This record gives sequence, structure tokens and C-alpha cells, in this order.
Amino acid sequence: MARVRHATRIPVTAGQSEITSHGVRRMLDAGAVDFVNLDASECGGVSEWRRAAALCATAGVEMAHHEESQISRHLLAAISHGTYVECFADPERDPVWQTMWANRPRVRDGMFAVGAEPGFGLVLDEAMVQKYRA
Repeated sequence: MARVRHATRIPVTAGQSEITSHGVRRMLDAGAVDFVNLDASECGGVSEWRRAAALCATAGVEMAHHEESQISRHLLAAISHGTYVECFADPERDPVWQTMWANRPRVRDGMFAVGAEPGFGLVLDEAMVQKYRA
């Protein structure tokens, strides 16, 4: 991946398959990425994501996040090198984005607000919770 990065002017993004900040560090040490899109739900949570973000800040690499904009909007807003929040407008591709999040902010000009609610500010759609309750 480092050879690809150095052979093109196109920024390289990776990290959504990493599960620890140690994996992110290996990518950084190799000079393999311009952006890291680590997923907090895959890497061990907010604390591990923030460890990786600190490594990226030191290396001068931008942070992104893989999916889960209901969480990543807060994580990325909390760091100076946070970039884009990933979401999918197609309900077949990401039904959670469309139905689980009852207070999902509207996307305007490619952006949406972080919100001032406590925690992540996520309000679940109770009808969906009831439908899938086990």
C-alpha cells in the first residue's frame, strides 16, 4: 500500500479492517496512508479509536471513520485532524442510518451538526426496537 501511495497523487485511505491502534501504527510507520478510517465499533471502542487518532496526529495523517455516523460525528469533531463522516443514503445499503436513529440530523451541503445532547445524543426509534427485540 505504501508503494501505491507513493506512486500516485491520489490520497490513500485505509484502516476500516484494522482492529487495534497497533495495526494503525504499522500503516503509519510504513507511510502507507493519507487518511485512516478506523471503525470504533471494530477496534475496541472509543478509547482505542482515540489512541489511533493520537498516533495519526503525531504522524500528520488525517482521521476519518468507517460508517456509524451517529458515533463518528462526535469522535471526528473532537480532534483537529478529523475529516469526513461516512453514511449511506440508500436504505437497502444501510437501514440503520435510515430507521434506527430517530433524531438523525438532516444532511445539508454535505454536512450535519454534531448536536449538543448528552453522550452521543442518539435517540433510538422505539418502533424499530420493538420490531427487532428478542
